[in-house]
Amino acid sequence: MAKAKNMEVRRYLVLERGSNKCAKCGSSTNLHAHHVLGINNRPDLKLDLDNGLALCAKCHHKLHAAEKAEKPKQPAATKIVTLRITEYEYTELKAAYAKQGLSLSTGMKAAALWLLQSGATVTRAGVMERRS
Repeated sequence: MAKAKNMEVRRYLVLERGSNKCAKCGSSTNLHAHHVLGINNRPDLKLDLDNGLALCAKCHHKLHAAEKAEKPKQPAATKIVTLRITEYEYTELKAAYAKQGLSLSTGMKAAALWLLQSGATVTRAGVMERRS
């Protein structure tokens, strides 16, 4: 694992090792020294020459755009709603689940009841659909 003294030396050595050509398209203009394993995740490899790849600006941008598109999106913020239901409502809800061969945990009852009261139906294990 060879390491460069600094980022400028690393860039020069990575591009030289890549024959000053983009590893993807072969272009020799506007070259970047890409970190194969990003320095946010692996700061210890920041100056590692084996973690470098010569890419032109266009291919480098495309690569990062593709990586960004593959990342799972953060779920939207959720609002916690607390509902109180009667024992009868809980029993009815539990029976509706049982008809589908499902069990209803105590933690799910309020959310499930709210969904059912707003027109949702149980369609398969753990999935409820709201029908307008």
